[in-house]
Amino acid sequence: MVLRLELMGALLRLSGWQDSRATVVGPAMGSDERYRRFRHLLEREFAAHHQVQHYARALGTSEKTLGRICLAATGEPAKAIINHRLVLEAKRLLAHTTQPVQNIAGDLGFAEATHFVKFFKKMAGVTPLEFRRAVPS
Repeated sequence: MVLRLELMGALLRLSGWQDSRATVVGPAMGSDERYRRFRHLLEREFAAHHQVQHYARALGTSEKTLGRICLAATGEPAKAIINHRLVLEAKRLLAHTTQPVQNIAGDLGFAEATHFVKFFKKMAGVTPLEFRRAVPS
């Protein structure tokens, strides 16, 4: 229950921060608007696409430019933002479902469960099963 509330709070803070950053500057699209478009696309496609190249191409920009946009908006590179979104969803699924780790890995676009476990441990500091066991029931 505590983890659920923490995750909900984090998502609300993130969405509020994102909305406050989304503005259009003058007649041309500013960096804030391009970042908002990236986040919107990421929300739709994060499970299927983990590469910065995909999002840059879909937004009609270079990887380098997308990286600069993300750094300006958050202080983090685009790949880190993609990874944070993936691990957030992984934590949500681990905490609120009984799906096996293999299924969660597949749902999040990992071809092999072992790749997902390595990714999750690198990002969260614990394995998916350790994370799940630590979640209060």
